[in-house]
Amino acid sequence: MPESTLASPPPPGSPLNTRARLLLAGLLLVAFALRTVDIWLKPDIPGVVAAPDEGYSIALARLPWPELVQQTAQDTHPPFYYALLKSWFLLTPDTQESARFLSVLFSTATLFYLFLLTRRLFGAPAAWWALACAALAPYQIYWGHLARMHAILPLFVTMIVWHTVLWLEEGRRRDWVLCALAWVLAVQTNYMALVFGPVWGVAVLLWTGSSWRRRLHILPTGLIGLLLILPWMAVLRSHVESGPMNRPFRQETMSPIYLYYHALFGAMQPWQPPQTGAAYALFVGFALVFAAGIRAVGRRAGLWVLLLAAPTLPILVAKWRGWTMAERHLLFTLPIFMAYWGVACHAAAMRLRALTRRASPPQPPTPD
Repeated sequence: MPESTLASPPPPGSPLNTRARLLLAGLLLVAFALRTVDIWLKPDIPGVVAAPDEGYSIALARLPWPELVQQTAQDTHPPFYYALLKSWFLLTPDTQESARFLSVLFSTATLFYLFLLTRRLFGAPAAWWALACAALAPYQIYWGHLARMHAILPLFVTMIVWHTVLWLEEGRRRDWVLCALAWVLAVQTNYMALVFGPVWGVAVLLWTGSSWRRRLHILPTGLIGLLLILPWMAVLRSHVESGPMNRPFRQETMSPIYLYYHALFGAMQPWQPPQTGAAYALFVGFALVFAAGIRAVGRRAGLWVLLLAAPTLPILVAKWRGWTMAERHLLFTLPIFMAYWGVACHAAAMRLRALTRRASPPQPPTPD
């Protein structure tokens, strides 16, 4: 590994060495290139279908500003993404390729923050595992270039968690401000941020190793975003009661654990049925590696809340209310899982290495 630390997180603020920086840049470039393959080259990949609602995003972004604001109220989601995409079209052609390229930039930036967060929580080896797995997972490659707001929300959620951790550990005002900004952007991007809010709040209150004063002081950052979205709540309510959220769309719901498995091993298509045969054996292997990371998290209840409640709560709410819940709505939960998966992979590799050493016969002494 590029850094000598194997299990413990790096000292606060410790910089990457030159070799680590080059490797990080290389992995991010690989991830970026993979997410642009079917944008520029347009290969005939079996199973790849047009992502839903992309045409709607592009059509809205092509409208004049007054019409865009008016038409945005016809959609369930807040207006930030459409305004961002229209601003992007002022600099680039207003095509599907250009719209997808914007999402690729956001998804690549998410990987960068994922690396920083994992390194901070679990150490350097776990961060490299997390980054490599997230960068190469076909399912995440596919959704990484979706021309919809679902593709950019993971960045803001990861930034929220990253700056929350920094605030809880160091108490710098800069991290409080950046966390508040990330909350504003998240809530204005996708209503799923409103579901993540309670999960984040509980996680902060349960966070170990930080004073109650810091934990309570970071909570208003989420309230700032909530206050700024209040004017949109009337529009959201109308959609919940009689709009597209209650249309008879296909309910693409799944268990949180299967979502995590699918995020790693799913094909480059938006949905797969439960696995059988050899794929089921792969799921068993996934479960064993997943279990290997339990000890690394230990009694850090706040991390467990972020890991398990983030996908569970929206799934339960959707089933309870009868709303549509496509899996792309849960993309924002994956960066936190990938941080856990990184430390689980590292723990599993260390255990396998120890078992291999035990199983190998002792070497006879060499003659003088």
